[in-house]
Amino acid sequence: MLKSKFFLALFMAVSLIIPTQALAANKNSVKTPVVTQTTSTQNSTWLWDTQQIVSNSDTILNFAATNNVKNIYLQVNYSLKLDYYKNFIRKAAAKSISVQALHGAPDWASDNGAYKQQQLFDWLTKYQSSALINEKFNGVHLDVEPYLNTQYNQNMNGVIVNYQGLLLDAVSKTNALGIKLAVDVPFWFDGVTYNTKYGTGNLAEWIIKNVKNVVIMAYRDTAAGTNGIISVVSKELRLGKLYGTKVTVGVETQKSSEGDFISFYEEGRACMNQELNKVYISYSGNSSFDGFAIHHVMSWMVLRK
Repeated sequence: MLKSKFFLALFMAVSLIIPTQALAANKNSVKTPVVTQTTSTQNSTWLWDTQQIVSNSDTILNFAATNNVKNIYLQVNYSLKLDYYKNFIRKAAAKSISVQALHGAPDWASDNGAYKQQQLFDWLTKYQSSALINEKFNGVHLDVEPYLNTQYNQNMNGVIVNYQGLLLDAVSKTNALGIKLAVDVPFWFDGVTYNTKYGTGNLAEWIIKNVKNVVIMAYRDTAAGTNGIISVVSKELRLGKLYGTKVTVGVETQKSSEGDFISFYEEGRACMNQELNKVYISYSGNSSFDGFAIHHVMSWMVLRK
């Protein structure tokens, strides 16, 4: 009888230990999830090399679809046959991916540079009129970066007023075409003050007030900290909510000569996804937040896992 009681007690003790160990193991596994893709509702990316839509379109679009890309900013190349654009956009549409016409350069913000933007819209108007509905660009994506203009340091307000004029002209022209306009903006524009014929104020605020889709180039490789992504886009997302503007957070994947804190080139894809999930958690409740833009698709595709 004593022996039976001993084995019964031993059985009960083992029964209690095993589930406790299993629970502890499960608890530990929750602490370190493997992040394979950002939680963002959508991603976007830049495609600068137009030769890729001639010879590599399926590979790029398959990668984009797999990585939750909903927008591709595709460089405009005036010398490329329109049929290549039509074919690429048609294939993208079949995967529920929109394509925006990407163009711009610092010299567009020079005193005599506005004609270059006019060339873009002349080309785009011709293209849109010749394309079927599923071959059309759904927007224009401007990457002017006026701070790289040769006159910026000597005549900042002169370059900025030209830039402001370009953006207002682009707003008018995209509205006439029935498509949207998006603009690349460095995160530090929230520290730039302008004094032009358009008034005086904060340049980032002026852009976000006047252009309803912006991509903030928040080129940092960590989410947290005073110099992290969450911090450097905080003002832009507040302004976006104030003015009803969609704000996409842009990050870098190609190697940078500006320091190892700029790009996820060194850290790789898994680290990038983990950091972007932190940003997503911080801003997913902000109606202005419009996902992430990964610069650029060719470097993203070869980014180590």
